[in-house]
Amino acid sequence: MPRHSENGPDLGPLGFHGKDRWEGHAWVEAGGYILDITADQFGASPVIVVPVGDERYSPGDLDTALPVHIANRIKAVDAIWPLWLACHDQAMGR
Repeated sequence: MPRHSENGPDLGPLGFHGKDRWEGHAWVEAGGYILDITADQFGASPVIVVPVGDERYSPGDLDTALPVHIANRIKAVDAIWPLWLACHDQAMGR
């Protein structure tokens, strides 16, 4: 099961169920399908397209990253977002 750390508590059956355990994971859902382009990191096919509800996938609303990585992600987005908006606005003629 996904954990925040090696010795941390199990976060529950969420993410992708690989060979013999749950792994924290993310994928795209659209039009009633799951599109996963990175499941090969768990020994699965490099691209998986299956109907939503496939038993290998268990969505959750819990961020499985360590708190330090969550903070770093937020800091990176805060730094990049204004630049992206400026480029987007310029490309849109605004």
